[in-house]
Amino acid sequence: MTTAKDKLNPKHSHAALALMEVTEAAEKVLGSRLAAKQWLTRPAIALDRKRPIDLLTSTAGIQAVKDLLTRIEHGVYS
Repeated sequence: MTTAKDKLNPKHSHAALALMEVTEAAEKVLGSRLAAKQWLTRPAIALDRKRPIDLLTSTAGIQAVKDLLTRIEHGVYS
């Protein structure tokens, strides 16, 4: 039986969904789950040396990470 304390609040649900979406996109762009995991947890120059995973707590951060993945996919790293 699921109780109220077992459910994610909306903020955590949004972050979990963003992590899933960004991880999937990173796997596609970078070629593997391992590469995606490493990329998500290392500082990125294009994200002001922040780790992509740390930016997934806000809408603006999620968009910045997705935009960077799109640029990487098209060969634009800066």
